[in-house]
Amino acid sequence: MTGTLADHRVVLLVDGGSTHNFVQPTLVTQLGLPCRSISPLRVMVGNGQHLDCSAICEGVSILIQDVKFTLDLHVLPIVGANVVLGVQWLKTLGPILTDYGSLKMQFFYQNQLIELKGDTAIDSRFLTHH
Repeated sequence: MTGTLADHRVVLLVDGGSTHNFVQPTLVTQLGLPCRSISPLRVMVGNGQHLDCSAICEGVSILIQDVKFTLDLHVLPIVGANVVLGVQWLKTLGPILTDYGSLKMQFFYQNQLIELKGDTAIDSRFLTHH
């Protein structure tokens, strides 16, 4: 999906296999997001490599399809998406109806039925490559 973070368009990946929410360090620097140091969190990424996360940006607002979410993002050199929304975010939504065939997810948020639609072809200009 795409979203807006500090008035910048970002590529979001919803990942139920990820325990936490993550943001690329380059995006944190580019947008000047305030972060604080944390005890290192060792994270295993998709290719089996372990990376250490030692900073978190708290209370970050992200606009996704006209819905504002406020969440904490761990700073990690992820590839492919600017932000990964993991179980840390998903569990705040309650029950979720997901249709992988049409890339849609529905849930109740602030007493409203929300439907988020995934992008079938995200413009590669918004992906950061390493």
